[in-house]
Amino acid sequence: RRVRIAPGDAVCELEPEEIACVELVGTEIARVPPPAAPPRAAAGATACELRGGWTLTVPGADPVAIDLRHGWEQQGLPEFAGTGTYRCRFDRPAAGADGDRWTLTLPVVECAASAELNGTALGGRGWPPYRFEIPDGLVRDSENELVLHVANSAANRYYAGTRFQNGLQSSGLGAAPVL
Repeated sequence: RRVRIAPGDAVCELEPEEIACVELVGTEIARVPPPAAPPRAAAGATACELRGGWTLTVPGADPVAIDLRHGWEQQGLPEFAGTGTYRCRFDRPAAGADGDRWTLTLPVVECAASAELNGTALGGRGWPPYRFEIPDGLVRDSENELVLHVANSAANRYYAGTRFQNGLQSSGLGAAPVL
């Protein structure tokens, strides 16, 4: 759809993934402030990065150890397109000011992710923020299992070896999840 915005018009709202061609009219264009930063942990709350012990499984292959600082395209899967399954086990971090209230944040995801903790689905996200509320009591004292299903772009597969490939697209997680 086409939207015309004239001086004095305040907002052009779009649904997620909706596209609009916007024509700006007039000489003065108000700057829109950037979105607010994600909320920080409450004072005294403990944030715990889940850095180690991760494996990645892709269809038709055995699980492999994975470094979350780099996408899977840099770790032996340059042309894989699809959903990779990340897994790790962890013990309950010390509770912070919020007691037993936990949120899972995925700082870097290329492209979409869904999360499960101890067999309970936490939801899915197709764009930032990749944040999941964890139901009370779901985080156990030990042997928690976090499973993340991450789907990437198909660009690395379909553009491989063609003139359209301009380097590898990042795929999967690019940073440690945070509780």
